[in-house]
Amino acid sequence: MMTAHLADGFNLSSELQRNGVRECIAKPFSDAARPLSSVILAVVGEYGPKAKTIETPKPAPIVVKEPLPERSRFDGGELVFEAGRITLCGTTILLRTRSKLKWRILEVLNRRDLNGKWIGISGPEIAEILGLRSGQNGVSGAIRDFRTSICKILSAELGLICDQDDVIRSGGPGYRLNEWIRIEDGSQSKTQTVEDEGQSRRDRILELLAGGKRLRTVAIADSLGCSQATAKRELDILRSTGVIEFIGPSKTGGYQLRLVMSE
Repeated sequence: MMTAHLADGFNLSSELQRNGVRECIAKPFSDAARPLSSVILAVVGEYGPKAKTIETPKPAPIVVKEPLPERSRFDGGELVFEAGRITLCGTTILLRTRSKLKWRILEVLNRRDLNGKWIGISGPEIAEILGLRSGQNGVSGAIRDFRTSICKILSAELGLICDQDDVIRSGGPGYRLNEWIRIEDGSQSKTQTVEDEGQSRRDRILELLAGGKRLRTVAIADSLGCSQATAKRELDILRSTGVIEFIGPSKTGGYQLRLVMSE
């Protein structure tokens, strides 16, 4: 700002500075005391294009929050023991390799009375059954961690609200599964399925070797539609029972039915 109103200059400059004026100078200019060029250079140097930009705060954006979807409460489900994991409502809640103690505790709690209700077992009784040196403290700590883990998993994976005692209850007769928990042992059925598939492959191998045929592992695997490792495993089982034998060198020989000489 440049002004020739010397009398009102101070009041005027103060008012204008409040409204954004950066520098003031009064006329006539004095080259000795305060040259006009020095005032201009000072303003340009502080507020010019090369100076640090003074960012004007931007108003905060208006965020319209959408209502959160209603979450359902956990109301029971099927607890399935598989070969190496336990699932609840189809979601894995425990791996056997991660915590064998929690797995064994669930196996102990998998007991019903004659009326089909879950049997309550106290912490000291569970510790005695499992032979835990830590006693009931080890049992209660494992169950507490397991309860917390189940709540987190059901919330994150299925969006369900789960309380601490929704799966394993306590108090009164002791620890017990909640009445709305159903247990299925899927490990035995899966093991049986694998064994049935293996028997089917072995029967097919015997059919391929019928009539005196001699076949190598790769040919048998191609016929079965499986890997050579799987075919080799089934062949080893048949060899151990004495039904088939391997004839010839390891690299060029093959399998054939074992000839049984009758007296």
